[in-house]
Amino acid sequence: MAKDYYDILGVSKNASKEDIRKAYRKLARKYHPDVNKSEEAHKRLQEINEAYSVLSDENKRAQYDSTGTTYDEEGYSQQGGGSFTGFDFGGFNDFDIGDIFKSFFGGGPFGGGRSRERQEEDRGGRDLLFEMDIDLEDSYFGNEKQISLKKYERCDECGGSGSASNEGTITCPRCNGQGFIQQSRRTPFGIFSTRTVCPECKGEGEIIKDPCKKCKGTGRVLEKKKIKVKVPKGIIDGETLRIRDEGEAGERGAPYGDLYIKVRIREHPVFSREGRDLYINRNFSYPELVLGSERQIPTLDGKVRLKIPKGTEVGELLRIKGYGLPNPEGRDGDLFVVVGLEIPKRPSRKEKKLLKDLMKESKS
Repeated sequence: MAKDYYDILGVSKNASKEDIRKAYRKLARKYHPDVNKSEEAHKRLQEINEAYSVLSDENKRAQYDSTGTTYDEEGYSQQGGGSFTGFDFGGFNDFDIGDIFKSFFGGGPFGGGRSRERQEEDRGGRDLLFEMDIDLEDSYFGNEKQISLKKYERCDECGGSGSASNEGTITCPRCNGQGFIQQSRRTPFGIFSTRTVCPECKGEGEIIKDPCKKCKGTGRVLEKKKIKVKVPKGIIDGETLRIRDEGEAGERGAPYGDLYIKVRIREHPVFSREGRDLYINRNFSYPELVLGSERQIPTLDGKVRLKIPKGTEVGELLRIKGYGLPNPEGRDGDLFVVVGLEIPKRPSRKEKKLLKDLMKESKS
């Protein structure tokens, strides 16, 4: 019975080539042996590869649409048909899943081999993201912090070359320097070829003759490093700092990635924040609000005098201009005083008398 390749990839029969490619990549990622080690996943991956090899080829797809022919009789599934077998990705701790597909579709069964320049680019170190908590005062004044993180650093034993001696590299004997292994087999519709990345040299075409024992020829080792971070004045919650060349070291002397630091501002015991504006709650006596007054108000940079206008109501916002968070590229934030009413819990005898007189006056 013929297999329904469209159903296997989860696409319609009029799906575009790009839709088919996207569906294949999604399923291949899901059932890849480094992600899913079940026997069922292995079988599904074989079916997915088989379906894609047919539907991605215009001639084969046309033949399949008209006759429904499959290649089961030729042992496609058993022989791999472009599966990921033979790729060595070194486990999930040391690769970006997106790079699998870049390398696969750039130099796999359905495209030409990757150029040496592209290989060099792929070997560059990964960018890293780190979240750092700071205080509100750090944003107001600027500061310098120190963070600690574990990442790949250039091997100090071999200087990042990956070689324990000056003998350098030799041409990979398994792929003869091509970086890939190509296999061909005959089918009723012609010769079917597959191309997979060489598991010996990982697509480089070269191997190190005398690998460094410390880094095992990779040119980098996992280490804990302390990094000083300059917190700029006026940075706000959610902004990201970039530190060049402080990401992970690339393999065998390839460039470092960058370090991105996402800033989070901790809650403050006195001030709340909205963007660059700061807010502080302060209670005032009834006479102060009715008659007007002045009061010392704390800021992040000392105290300032605030004028309370006559007839100020509870809940009003009194603005102190420019005492919010600084803005290096424009107007600084402001400090807003949220007006509350100060009610004495134990008024004195004199206060009680005055309040009673005031109540009588108000009623009259």
